[in-house]
Amino acid sequence: MCGLYAIHLLLLWKPLERWVTFGEAFATSPAMAGLAAVTAAIIGARALGRQLEHAKAEALNARRKDAEASWWEKFEWVTDRILPKDKEKQEKLETSLALRLSTSLLEMSTAEFQREAVNGVIKHYLEKPKEQGIFSTGGDTADSATDPAAVRAFLAAAQGSSSQANRVFLSGFLYESEVKAALEAQSIQPLSRYDPIAAAVMTELKYEPDAVLDIEDRRVMLDIKGGERLPRMWARSIAGLSNRIRAITHGEVDLIVVTNATRIPVEVKDALRIVRWVPEDGHEALEVRIREKLGLDYGGDTNEPAPEV
Repeated sequence: MCGLYAIHLLLLWKPLERWVTFGEAFATSPAMAGLAAVTAAIIGARALGRQLEHAKAEALNARRKDAEASWWEKFEWVTDRILPKDKEKQEKLETSLALRLSTSLLEMSTAEFQREAVNGVIKHYLEKPKEQGIFSTGGDTADSATDPAAVRAFLAAAQGSSSQANRVFLSGFLYESEVKAALEAQSIQPLSRYDPIAAAVMTELKYEPDAVLDIEDRRVMLDIKGGERLPRMWARSIAGLSNRIRAITHGEVDLIVVTNATRIPVEVKDALRIVRWVPEDGHEALEVRIREKLGLDYGGDTNEPAPEV
């Protein structure tokens, strides 16, 4: 109805013949070409937008599938060495090392059925029931360090029978073990994950740090990341998480990234507290650098900044 009323008003303003003449003139004028170009551009932009959204969705789906395939490859590699099919050709994981690697798989999991698979392996093949009927993993705490020498020896033995992805996985685990061993050598014992303050943060944010420390009454969550470079997307995610941790705890809990990476994304350099450490630097250097990031006096400055990328 509104359209018909508008047409009626236009015809009252000028007769139909005048509108026909105007239409013929406009159709052959440069303005018509400009209008057609603008219309085509709008249609093309919308089509391109839909194509980009589709391509983005496909890329995200492909990355998700790749991540899932990589996770299952690691899971199969670990379980094959918990229960080797050929004991003469396959190296067998020592129980405590198998438990640590299984815990790492739990932390890397993205789906409930993945967690169920790992928990099933832990319960049936790695835990030992105590006399009271409570399951035990051998008496050590969940955050205590695995002997780096054991990981290093297994990594050397598995070189010829492991994919590049699994060697990277085990190398990252080796670095985590070296960091925890260095902290224990400095008498810095990780807190239990059931520490009330840390547990509250982990529950609210659904975040599992690699270790929780208490340094001069400061709660410190460590995220340990081995590798040549810090992945850009991971670093951005951890930077956001660090801000949320400080916000919900009013600055009582800090998040520090400990890494041996030589390349760190420049955009997270100021947003993250990053400690760069390699085992060759010595145990004391790690504690010194963590304390400096917390603003605690220890003496000396051994922290060499990582180059920007």
